[in-house]
Amino acid sequence: MFQELLSRPAFCPVNSVGTSHPEPTSQPTRQVPDHFQCWAPQSLLGRSRWFDYYLAAPRTRGQSEGGAARTEGTQRSSYFLRVVRQDLEEARRWQAIDRLSRRLIAAEAFSHPQAVPVLDAELDRSPFFVVEPFVPGLSLLQWRDAEKESCTVSRIIWTLRQVAELINAAHEHDRVHLGISPQHLLIGSDGKVTLTGWCQTHQTQQRTWLPQETIDDIICQAPETAIGPYRAHSASDVYSWGVLAYWLMSEHWPFASETVEGLQTAHRQQLPAELQVRQPHCPGPLNQLVTQALAKNPLRRPGPKFLLDCLISIEIDHLHDLRRVA
Repeated sequence: MFQELLSRPAFCPVNSVGTSHPEPTSQPTRQVPDHFQCWAPQSLLGRSRWFDYYLAAPRTRGQSEGGAARTEGTQRSSYFLRVVRQDLEEARRWQAIDRLSRRLIAAEAFSHPQAVPVLDAELDRSPFFVVEPFVPGLSLLQWRDAEKESCTVSRIIWTLRQVAELINAAHEHDRVHLGISPQHLLIGSDGKVTLTGWCQTHQTQQRTWLPQETIDDIICQAPETAIGPYRAHSASDVYSWGVLAYWLMSEHWPFASETVEGLQTAHRQQLPAELQVRQPHCPGPLNQLVTQALAKNPLRRPGPKFLLDCLISIEIDHLHDLRRVA
């Protein structure tokens, strides 16, 4: 669901089964732990550089310590269990624990119907884990590919407005997501957007540590996040929204490179091609808003509230804009 899997290629969706979580693996059942306190893992879904991911269910009162959860409990409700990998070296292990801590802090500080909550957590002793509801849906990358031939201007604007609403809601609670990207946005069957990836959220003006090891890590990251002692600011999320909007509307990234260093340089120094050149159906006000969001200077980007207000106006003006953007 949340951080990209190491086994997948760059820009690949987090799974291929149409859910918010890593694709189920073919690992034998004996590799699934018996339990994590009151949670019984059902299946190993996958792993990232920091975590193992399980589909889990609550242990029933009559269940033995080592027994598996009852099938009927699993059918009633499914949960997503994220556990720090046991095979990590010390430095990576502390990074993973820090990410779980940030996930929990964000859940305590910020609540929104379209942000996944935390239901339970263990951060004091191993195994370290958090539990969240299992949220079905397509990653934004999967959704864009599935809607390739039928995606309309109005649908994309609606999606972008929902993302901006989440950014603004986090800003109002003094939180900066710092992970806005296609793999952290889920599209439900009703078109509603759910934002995941809260493991690297920071409080505004807090000094940050962000992973910058892969292209996926930085494809939407603002240029200032890679320079010196960066302090979290909502302008960085607005920039990420601009990258996302550019890609969603045109199916092209505003900046591209085969290396992390090259992409970071492009974010800092290059100007993207005009969005309306790559997608002639892009409304003029949206084109202007994306250009402003991609400003190199954070102070020249629109604030989260202004971004949201502009998108609401654009959405109203284009409610019936059924032009396809394939």
